[in-house]
Amino acid sequence: MSTKQIKSSIHRFRVRRPSSPGERRRSASPPAMPTAAPTPTPDAAQAASAPSATSTTSSSAAPAGGPRDMPACDRCRSFKKKCSRTFPTCALCANAGQRCSFSTSASSSEAQAHHLRARVEWLSRLVNQNLPAGAPAIETFGTGTDVSVLGSAAAAMSAPPSVVGGTSPAMQLELAGRTPGSGATPGSIVISGFEPASDPATGDPRGPVTVSLTAGATGSAIRTLSEDALARRLVDAYFRHIHRAYPFMNKAQVLRELEHSGDSAWPRRSSDSTLLFLVMVLGCTTLQRSGQMSSDVSSKFDVPSAEIVQECLLREDLESIQILVLLALYSLFDPGATSTWSIAGIAARKAMSFGLSRRASEDRTLSVTEVEFRHRLFWSTWVLDRVMSISRGLPPALSDDNIDVPLPGLTVEEFASPDRQHFASVLQTHRHVIHLRQLEDRILTQIHTRRQSEVAAMSQSDRQAVVREIRMDIENWYSHGCLLSPLEADNVPIHSSVAWLSARYYQLLFFLHYPCQFNSFGSLVPAVELLRFAQKHLQSTMVLLQQRQLPLNRVTLCRIFPVGLVLMHCFISCTECTPFLALEELDSVIRVLEAFPEPWAHARQGCQLFRQFRSAVSGLSRQTPLHYQALLRPVMTEMASLMQDVLGKTTFYFFHEFLGGRGPMDQTGHSPTGPLQSSMAMMNDDGIIEDGWGSLEFGFM
Repeated sequence: MSTKQIKSSIHRFRVRRPSSPGERRRSASPPAMPTAAPTPTPDAAQAASAPSATSTTSSSAAPAGGPRDMPACDRCRSFKKKCSRTFPTCALCANAGQRCSFSTSASSSEAQAHHLRARVEWLSRLVNQNLPAGAPAIETFGTGTDVSVLGSAAAAMSAPPSVVGGTSPAMQLELAGRTPGSGATPGSIVISGFEPASDPATGDPRGPVTVSLTAGATGSAIRTLSEDALARRLVDAYFRHIHRAYPFMNKAQVLRELEHSGDSAWPRRSSDSTLLFLVMVLGCTTLQRSGQMSSDVSSKFDVPSAEIVQECLLREDLESIQILVLLALYSLFDPGATSTWSIAGIAARKAMSFGLSRRASEDRTLSVTEVEFRHRLFWSTWVLDRVMSISRGLPPALSDDNIDVPLPGLTVEEFASPDRQHFASVLQTHRHVIHLRQLEDRILTQIHTRRQSEVAAMSQSDRQAVVREIRMDIENWYSHGCLLSPLEADNVPIHSSVAWLSARYYQLLFFLHYPCQFNSFGSLVPAVELLRFAQKHLQSTMVLLQQRQLPLNRVTLCRIFPVGLVLMHCFISCTECTPFLALEELDSVIRVLEAFPEPWAHARQGCQLFRQFRSAVSGLSRQTPLHYQALLRPVMTEMASLMQDVLGKTTFYFFHEFLGGRGPMDQTGHSPTGPLQSSMAMMNDDGIIEDGWGSLEFGFM
C-alpha cells in the first residue's frame, strides 16, 4: 500500500477528541453513587421537586436543525440516547418516570432564555394551583401588580362572601347592564354599590376591587380581583363555550370594547357596551356550570330584559338582533327573566325582516367579512329558534322555506391568522350543531306537526320509510361527531364532548319515536324499545351532570319532562316492562331536577311529582291494580298541569285528551304499542278496573 493510500485511510476514519477528559468520563460512565454525582444546578433541583411540571414541559420538542444550545441531560448521556433537550425534564426521563438533571451549564444566551422561560412557566403553574377557587389566573395580572393579598387558605374557597369596607353585610358580584334611566351603564362592573374603577367627577382611578372570602372563625383570605382581569376571564369563557354553537360575535371587536370601557369613567351607552355586558353575563354562567367559578359567590346580574327588548324593537340593525340572541341565551338561565320563547321569536322575525335569510353577496357596500358575519348571525338565530321549538314542542318562528344562506366559513383574516386551526374547529362544531338542529327540525315537521289528514293517508310502509331515512341520518351525524370530539379535560366547551354527543344521539331517537299520531301503530317501535331510548338518554344526561357539562336552564328543564312522561307511560302500558325496569332512570330524573337552584319552582314541583310516582311504582308487587288508580290519578293530573305550564298548552309532547276520560277501547286504537296488550287493557278484560282508568294511558297513545 502506498503512502498516499495510507494517509487517505487515516483521514477517512479520523475521530474527533473530546474537549476534556472529565467530560468524556461523565458521558461514558455516570457516577453510580449519589456522593460522586456532580452538584446539580438550582434549576435541576427545582425540577426534581416539582413533578407536576414534568408532563407539561416535557412535551415541547427541541428545535430541529441549527446549533444545539441546550445540553443533553445526564441520563440520556449515560445511556447514549437522543435527548429532547427540554428543561426541566426531557421526554425520555418523563416517560420513564426518572429524575432528569442537567450537570452541564448552559453557556449560550438561547439556552439561558429557555431555562428562564421554563422556570417562569413552572412558577406560574405553582401559583395558580394555590389560588382560591374563582380567582383569575396569575397570567391575567400585569407585571408589577401587588398580589400580596392573594389568599391561599383552602377554607376560604367555599365560604360565603362579604364586603370589606362596604355597607352591605354580604357581597354580591353585580355586573350592571342597565339601559338609560336605570342608573348604570352596560358593561360597567359594580360590586355591592361600589363605583366603577374611576371617579365619574374627577376621573381619578379608584384602584382594584377588594373582596373578602370569609371562612368563619377558623380563618379568612382576602383576594384582590382586578376588574379588567375578571371581565377578560368572563369574555374568554363565553368564546370557549357558547361561541362554538353561536359564532356570530367578533371577538376582536368585543376585546376592543372591553379595553375602551376600562379607559373611561362611565363608558358610553351603546350597542357595543350592551353586547359586551351580555357576553360577560353568559361567560359567568358558563364558569359556574363548569365549576370554575364558585356557586357560593352569588352572582347577581341586573339585566333589564324588558327595557332591552323594547329598545331593540325600535331599531332596525344587526346589533339589535345580536342583542336579542344574547338576551335569549341569558334568559335560559334566569327563571325570573322574560320568556326565552318570546325573545327568540322576536329575534327570528327581525332576522327575516332584515333580509338575513337571503344571500347578501350582491350588496356592494358590505365587505366580505361583514357578509360572513351576517351569515353566522342568521344561522345562530336559526339554531336558537330550533332549540326552543324542539324543547317546548311548538312550531318554530323562523319558517322561511326559501332560505338561501351558505353555511358559515372562514373569513380572510381568520384564514391568514396563525390561529386558523382554532377558527376552523369552532366553525366545524357550529356546522355540526346546525346539522343537529336540522335533524330535530325534520323530526318536528315530518313526524309531530304533520297534518292529520296526511298522516291518515300514509300507509305503514310509508311511515317506516320516513323513520328509516331519518334514523340513517342520525347515525351519520353521530359518526361524524365522534371524529370531531377532542380528548381534553376542559369541561367548559361541551358541544364536542363524547358525553354530549351520546346524550343528543339518544335524544334524537327518543323524539323520533315519541308517541304521536304518526307513531300510533306499534310496528314502528315497541314500547320496550322506546323505554330503552329513554334509559340511554338519561344515562348520558347523568354523565353530563357528573362532569358538570349539563347546563341547568330552561332547555334542560323542558326536555326532562317528556322523558319522565314516557317512563310513566311504559309503566302503565307495556307488559314487557313488568317488573318495571326503569327505577334507576326515575331516580336520574329526580336527581337532575334536584340539581336546579332554588328559584326554579317548576323543577321543585316536578321533582316532588316524580318522587310520588317512584313511591307508587316501588310497591307494584305488594298492591292490587285497584290501588294504583287512587295513587296515580292525582300524580297524572298534576303532571299534566305542570307540563302545560312549562311547555305550553299546545305542545305536541302532551295532548289534551290526556284528561279527556276516554274509554280504554278508544285508547287501545291509538296505542303506540300496537300488537302489545297494555297492562291496563288486560286489567279491563278481567273486570278489575273501571272505564275511567283508561285516561291514564294518555290521550296520544
